[in-house]
Amino acid sequence: MKGKLIPGNQIVNVISAMPGGFAEEILKQIAHPKIFPIVNTRKFSKWENGMSIGQVVLDNGEEREFVLKIGVEEGLFLKDSRNLSLKHVCDGDKCIIPVSNNGKGRRSKGRNPLTVANNIIGSWIIHGQNWQDRSGNYFFWPYGIDQNRKSSYDFSVEDGKNQDTFGAVIEKGIVRSGHIGTWRSPVILVPSAAGIPVILHEFQEKSDGSGSVVMFGDKRISPESYDEVWGPYAEWDSEVLNQVDFGSFQNIAEKSLTPFNFHLAATRNLFSNCRLASEFILSKMEKDKLLEIFRIIAEKDPERYYRLIDGSGLTYRLKGINKDIATYAGYQKEITFDLKQAPENVLQTFTELARVQDNPGYQITRKIRLVLDSHFYIVVFGILTAKDGKSYHLSGRYMHKYLLEGADSYMHRIRNDRLFSLIKHLFNLNKLKFVIYPSTNLRLPRVNQYSFDHETWNPEHWLVKKL
Repeated sequence: MKGKLIPGNQIVNVISAMPGGFAEEILKQIAHPKIFPIVNTRKFSKWENGMSIGQVVLDNGEEREFVLKIGVEEGLFLKDSRNLSLKHVCDGDKCIIPVSNNGKGRRSKGRNPLTVANNIIGSWIIHGQNWQDRSGNYFFWPYGIDQNRKSSYDFSVEDGKNQDTFGAVIEKGIVRSGHIGTWRSPVILVPSAAGIPVILHEFQEKSDGSGSVVMFGDKRISPESYDEVWGPYAEWDSEVLNQVDFGSFQNIAEKSLTPFNFHLAATRNLFSNCRLASEFILSKMEKDKLLEIFRIIAEKDPERYYRLIDGSGLTYRLKGINKDIATYAGYQKEITFDLKQAPENVLQTFTELARVQDNPGYQITRKIRLVLDSHFYIVVFGILTAKDGKSYHLSGRYMHKYLLEGADSYMHRIRNDRLFSLIKHLFNLNKLKFVIYPSTNLRLPRVNQYSFDHETWNPEHWLVKKL
């Protein structure tokens, strides 16, 4: 006797379509079907601004929430086509499946959008990944077996939750990454004080972000006009050196050309184990090899150059690529960039930023700069810190969750593995496990690096914490 179908892990939390086609009809049938499906219960809000939010209730009572969007290409994108298939292709951060109302056979009157909607919900929301059919067989893909698509990855992410103590992972060679500025995150101070390698990212979109460059503690050190500007291009307030009490960091402030330079120098004065990401990568890899990676990305995975920073420090997002020309869109403006120049452009940025680490008086040139996506750093940090095929990373507030939990982790897995597959031959690697640990048990709230008290710091209290 056959049993029940056992759902797997939900893959997507957004299903989208462009207006005016069969794909839009499918979305509307998902949300508000004319004939309610017998096999599951759906609860969706009214359509508002091209969006309906709801859930499917499974037989076991589990509620799987997702959003339907019309007018965008996001999550699982239903693309009007001449064909219909539940099998997907990957494009950037979205999955695409073709949909069509053309039925097969001479007597066909076309496909029913409700039937297609039920098939999509059954496969992509209920089945998901690693589902079990009524005969007990396991399937990785929503639609079953796919011989042409990976079910395992050369670059795999492994959950380290509840496996080790903080002291144990330090011995394994764990690293942590964070941002430059006054640290507002309560989970970066403990790793820094414990002496593990902490890699500081330089490419926040704005100066006034989670790691605020324009502040020193609760004091503003840069005009408000620089809140929207990329950190290294922000400038001092003209009166700041006379108005803000920098305490023991006064000498560093006077030597630093910008607030960004100041935060980097002051933080490294406190914790020498903190290093700039560009400097860290350049110290571990020859420039020729790094340039080759940038070339491979430009030729085979150009969408990783997903942001552009103009000479004033404002950020633009990738809109599209036509042959080698990328178009980036900002507020009421677009900028084009020839991706053949991307490798040298990014290498120059890395080289200039690395010079800032040991020279707070150094000024990087104001020019257009391309920025690589976060997956580049995950993969490269993993490769450069690997030991015996494993790399150990301590998460910030969100990294552990978005790499392992929820529907979006599927797309992150694909993008990480795709880059690793393109560059692994440069490092004589075949596979790599990226072990990620949550850091919620290392919270030290209401303290930043400038108010941290080294004298009362007790490392033994934290080393025994279970991660």
